[in-house]
Amino acid sequence: VAVFSVGAVSFSSKVLLPILYALLSGGLSAVALIVLQYFAESKEKRFIQKTFAYYLVPEVIDELLKDPSKLRLGGEKRKVTIFFSDIRGFTTISEKLSAEELTHLINEYLTAMTDIIMEDKGLVDKYIGDAIMAFWGAPVANPNQAKDAARSVLKMSTKLVELNKVWEARGVPTLGIGAGLNTGEVVVGNMGSEKRFNYTIMGDQVNFGSRLEGITKQYGVQCIVSESTALEIMDDPEFVIRELDLVMVKGKKEPKKIFELLTKPVTNVVRQQLLHFKEGKEAYNGGRWDEAISHFKKALSLGEDGPSSAFIERCQYLKEHPPEEWNGVYEFKTK
Repeated sequence: VAVFSVGAVSFSSKVLLPILYALLSGGLSAVALIVLQYFAESKEKRFIQKTFAYYLVPEVIDELLKDPSKLRLGGEKRKVTIFFSDIRGFTTISEKLSAEELTHLINEYLTAMTDIIMEDKGLVDKYIGDAIMAFWGAPVANPNQAKDAARSVLKMSTKLVELNKVWEARGVPTLGIGAGLNTGEVVVGNMGSEKRFNYTIMGDQVNFGSRLEGITKQYGVQCIVSESTALEIMDDPEFVIRELDLVMVKGKKEPKKIFELLTKPVTNVVRQQLLHFKEGKEAYNGGRWDEAISHFKKALSLGEDGPSSAFIERCQYLKEHPPEEWNGVYEFKTK
């Protein structure tokens, strides 16, 4: 507009100016800027697609493509729900299979579990041998992250029952898993070296989630969740949880409440079993070992229950080795 105005004034004053070149220069600059912006946006979208194609469902990737600002590079604090799972007795299973059979089995298992995580808006961070690490709540915020994560655990448990039937029919060893869920603030972003990096999470809450998965073996349960996760899912009838213990895990200075997310069908018998366990825990917390053992045995009379068995053994030990001061906190010496 300015060029045309100057040209018009000059022309009225009988002065000719070569405005054609100025117009061409401006037009070419505008086209160049548009082309550069197009390629920059295309490069950014290709980066997002390449980075998350194997970790997120297409719907979530599309959301990132529409608003790339949701993906901050370099790390930011974010509340997420962290998931760890591990196959129980994997070493024993691996010794029974050839390398090809073992690879096929693990790939079947990991594919099924990964599909469930992605369907419930989770991001698969990494595979650590037969273990899976995933999280909900990044790169796209998810106000229902804890429930989505817990729902995935229930689906995985159901799917594993189906897979075990197929594997048993093929003469392949069946699998059992342990899982841990924790909700908390972490640092999330692209981390690693200048030449190789991954979109991942770091922080104390990640370590605690890993500890929860590890101690499922101590209680004979499939999934343990932290108090922060339990508080976010306990109001939903889809999930049944029970308070398991007040523990001090290795590397921590403060005791933490832990809960079991029940993955088996919750029948009336199971609910009665949970009631006996709760009464046993109240006696245990009060240091009334014989009373606690009696309640835990009532729970076991209704069917197998890993936590009841674990607490009977613990109560018998504490009865024989009374603690000087008892506050109900059990300290784990190993990871």
